[in-house]
Amino acid sequence: MGLFKRKEKAGKKEILQQNRVWIDQAVGVEYCADSREMYLEILQEYCSESRKSKSLLEECMKKQDWKNFAVYVHSVKSSSKTIGAVDFSDEALKLEMAAKEGNIKIIQKEWPEFCVHFEQVIREAEQIAEV
Repeated sequence: MGLFKRKEKAGKKEILQQNRVWIDQAVGVEYCADSREMYLEILQEYCSESRKSKSLLEECMKKQDWKNFAVYVHSVKSSSKTIGAVDFSDEALKLEMAAKEGNIKIIQKEWPEFCVHFEQVIREAEQIAEV
Protein backbone atom coordinates (compact mmCIF):
# COMPACT_ATOMS: atom_id res chain seq x y z
CA MET A 1 0.00 0.00 0.00
CA GLY A 2 1.42 3.39 -0.98
CA LEU A 3 1.94 6.28 1.39
CA PHE A 4 -1.00 8.21 -0.08
CA LYS A 5 -3.37 5.27 0.40
CA ARG A 6 -2.19 4.79 4.00
CA LYS A 7 -2.79 8.47 4.77
CA GLU A 8 -6.19 8.30 3.08
CA LYS A 9 -7.12 5.21 5.10
CA ALA A 10 -5.90 6.85 8.33
CA GLY A 11 -7.94 9.97 7.50
CA LYS A 12 -11.08 7.89 6.99
CA LYS A 13 -10.50 6.14 10.33
CA GLU A 14 -10.12 9.53 12.02
CA ILE A 15 -13.39 10.79 10.50
CA LEU A 16 -15.19 7.64 11.61
CA GLN A 17 -13.82 8.04 15.14
CA GLN A 18 -14.95 11.68 15.28
CA ASN A 19 -18.50 10.65 14.36
CA ARG A 20 -18.54 7.66 16.66
CA VAL A 21 -21.20 7.37 19.35
CA TRP A 22 -19.39 6.33 22.51
CA ILE A 23 -22.19 6.42 25.06
CA ASP A 24 -25.00 3.89 25.10
CA GLN A 25 -27.55 5.68 27.25
CA ALA A 26 -29.67 2.55 27.70
CA VAL A 27 -26.71 0.77 29.29
CA GLY A 28 -26.02 3.79 31.49
CA VAL A 29 -29.63 4.00 32.65
CA GLU A 30 -29.56 0.27 33.41
CA TYR A 31 -26.47 0.79 35.62
CA CYS A 32 -28.45 3.52 37.41
CA ALA A 33 -31.27 1.24 38.58
CA ASP A 34 -33.24 2.08 35.42
CA SER A 35 -33.60 5.67 36.60
CA ARG A 36 -33.14 8.25 33.85
CA GLU A 37 -33.04 11.00 36.49
CA MET A 38 -30.23 9.29 38.40
CA TYR A 39 -28.41 8.64 35.13
CA LEU A 40 -28.48 12.32 34.18
CA GLU A 41 -27.18 13.28 37.64
CA ILE A 42 -24.30 10.82 37.31
CA LEU A 43 -23.64 12.01 33.77
CA GLN A 44 -23.40 15.62 34.99
CA GLU A 45 -20.96 14.52 37.68
CA TYR A 46 -18.95 12.66 35.03
CA CYS A 47 -18.79 15.86 32.98
CA SER A 48 -17.54 17.94 35.90
CA GLU A 49 -14.94 15.39 37.04
CA SER A 50 -13.63 14.09 33.71
CA ARG A 51 -11.53 17.07 32.70
CA LYS A 52 -9.88 16.99 36.13
CA SER A 53 -9.23 13.26 35.73
CA LYS A 54 -7.77 13.83 32.29
CA SER A 55 -5.41 16.48 33.69
CA LEU A 56 -4.33 14.17 36.50
CA LEU A 57 -3.60 11.41 34.00
CA GLU A 58 -1.62 13.83 31.82
CA GLU A 59 0.42 14.86 34.87
CA CYS A 60 1.11 11.21 35.70
CA MET A 61 2.29 10.64 32.13
CA LYS A 62 4.70 13.58 32.38
CA LYS A 63 6.07 12.40 35.72
CA GLN A 64 5.95 8.72 34.71
CA ASP A 65 3.99 8.08 37.90
CA TRP A 66 2.54 4.72 36.95
CA LYS A 67 1.16 3.90 40.41
CA ASN A 68 -1.13 6.95 40.46
CA PHE A 69 -1.78 6.58 36.73
CA ALA A 70 -3.27 3.13 37.46
CA VAL A 71 -5.47 4.60 40.22
CA TYR A 72 -6.77 7.48 38.08
CA VAL A 73 -7.35 5.40 34.96
CA HIS A 74 -9.21 2.84 37.12
CA SER A 75 -11.56 5.62 38.18
CA VAL A 76 -12.06 6.71 34.56
CA LYS A 77 -12.72 3.10 33.59
CA SER A 78 -15.40 2.63 36.24
CA SER A 79 -17.16 5.95 35.78
CA SER A 80 -17.13 5.60 31.99
CA LYS A 81 -18.72 2.17 32.21
CA THR A 82 -21.38 3.56 34.55
CA ILE A 83 -22.45 6.18 32.00
CA GLY A 84 -22.60 3.59 29.22
CA ALA A 85 -19.25 4.31 27.51
CA VAL A 86 -18.37 0.62 27.59
CA ASP A 87 -15.86 0.56 24.72
CA PHE A 88 -14.00 3.52 26.18
CA SER A 89 -14.07 1.82 29.58
CA ASP A 90 -12.37 -1.17 27.95
CA GLU A 91 -9.65 1.14 26.61
CA ALA A 92 -9.11 2.46 30.13
CA LEU A 93 -8.94 -1.11 31.44
CA LYS A 94 -6.17 -1.88 28.98
CA LEU A 95 -4.17 1.11 30.27
CA GLU A 96 -4.91 0.22 33.88
CA MET A 97 -3.65 -3.33 33.45
CA ALA A 98 -0.56 -2.11 31.59
CA ALA A 99 0.23 0.31 34.43
CA LYS A 100 -0.23 -2.38 37.08
CA GLU A 101 2.00 -4.76 35.10
CA GLY A 102 4.61 -2.08 34.46
CA ASN A 103 4.12 -2.34 30.70
CA ILE A 104 4.99 1.26 29.89
CA LYS A 105 5.33 0.59 26.14
CA ILE A 106 1.62 -0.22 25.90
CA ILE A 107 0.70 2.91 27.85
CA GLN A 108 2.87 5.10 25.63
CA LYS A 109 1.50 3.47 22.48
CA GLU A 110 -2.17 3.70 23.48
CA TRP A 111 -2.07 7.06 25.27
CA PRO A 112 -2.49 9.46 22.30
CA GLU A 113 -5.58 7.68 20.96
CA PHE A 114 -6.97 7.28 24.49
CA CYS A 115 -6.75 11.06 24.99
CA VAL A 116 -8.63 11.73 21.76
CA HIS A 117 -11.32 9.23 22.70
CA PHE A 118 -11.57 10.61 26.24
CA GLU A 119 -12.22 14.08 24.83
CA GLN A 120 -14.88 12.67 22.49
CA VAL A 121 -16.60 10.87 25.38
CA ILE A 122 -16.53 14.03 27.50
CA ARG A 123 -18.06 16.12 24.70
CA GLU A 124 -20.73 13.52 24.04
CA ALA A 125 -21.56 13.33 27.77
CA GLU A 126 -21.83 17.13 27.90
CA GLN A 127 -24.26 17.11 24.97
CA ILE A 128 -26.44 14.44 26.55
CA ALA A 129 -26.39 16.13 29.96
CA GLU A 130 -26.86 19.54 28.31
CA VAL A 131 -23.94 20.95 30.30
